[in-house]
Amino acid sequence: PSLKEIRFYDNPLGDAGMAALLPALRQLKLNKLYLPGTGVGDTAAATAAVSSTTSYWTAASSSSTGTPA
Repeated sequence: PSLKEIRFYDNPLGDAGMAALLPALRQLKLNKLYLPGTGVGDTAAATAAVSSTTSYWTAASSSSTGTPA
């Protein structure tokens, strides 16, 4: 089985934490990555989205209802 979804709700990652995770996230074939309440800004989330195969993102600035960023 492979990892399909990660939820970082209310985890204080911030942009620096996202940058640190990015190399590992690039290796995964996630379907979803949730980032609400993490302090990850739009630029860091967009960079991660562009460099990943993840098809669905929820950024820190989005609601926790699953609205795509």
